[in-house]
Amino acid sequence: MLHLRGCFVFLEFYIDQFFLEQFLTGYLLLALTARLVRAQVSRLRLGAGSLLNAAVMCCLVCSGHLDLYPLSMALMGTAAFYQRSWRKYLFHMISFVFVTFCFAGVFEGILAILKPSLTAGIALAAVSLRWMMRYLWKKKLECSQMATVRLQWQQNTATLKGMVDTGNHLKEPLTGKPVSIIDEKSARKLLGENWEERKGFFLIPYHSIGTEKGWMKGVTIDRMRIEFASDSHEILHPVFAISSSPVNLGGVYQVILHPEHAAAAGGL
Repeated sequence: MLHLRGCFVFLEFYIDQFFLEQFLTGYLLLALTARLVRAQVSRLRLGAGSLLNAAVMCCLVCSGHLDLYPLSMALMGTAAFYQRSWRKYLFHMISFVFVTFCFAGVFEGILAILKPSLTAGIALAAVSLRWMMRYLWKKKLECSQMATVRLQWQQNTATLKGMVDTGNHLKEPLTGKPVSIIDEKSARKLLGENWEERKGFFLIPYHSIGTEKGWMKGVTIDRMRIEFASDSHEILHPVFAISSSPVNLGGVYQVILHPEHAAAAGGL
């Protein structure tokens, strides 16, 4: 137990409990941010970042320099989200700050209304913030055009949920064909394991928010049928780009439809 004396403040706390609370808070903030920006961050990096945060915060409190807590946030975020692309790194750090401010507001509200223990308040704030993120995402989907997408390659078929994205301007570089996007898990269900060796693939360049440039595996399948509530259309030999990460936050849909594909089915 430590006693810190200032001009007007007397603070008493158990440093081991404080360390664990800071570790838990840091881990939850990093995990929520990674989920928000759909970044693939290993648990090891999340743990390293939250461990660094807990250690730095303990040092700041013990030295009486708690006003330097932004330093702890910067180190924690860098440990989890650092990468060579400075644009993507900056995007993740800004998102991390945004999530932190939202978390702080929810946490203060829970403490004022429910008056739980500090650890319980942290957990409740994280659960509440994640629930709000999922709710807002689903409300956004309700305003988007959703469709049933039926895919076929050889004898294999898959029925998936798709969303029309008017911001998707991907084209196959050689033919100029429109490209819809499918997540890797769904693609493997359709094409089978080790499909790359059996079928082959080509590369499709892309650019998105927070990312400089990248490449996705491209593949042409036999047919795709897009079904909206009032119309449907079948497209032969559509081109798909395969995303290595889920194409949406909650797994509500697995395909991002190109506007030209959707227009052919009467969706736009």
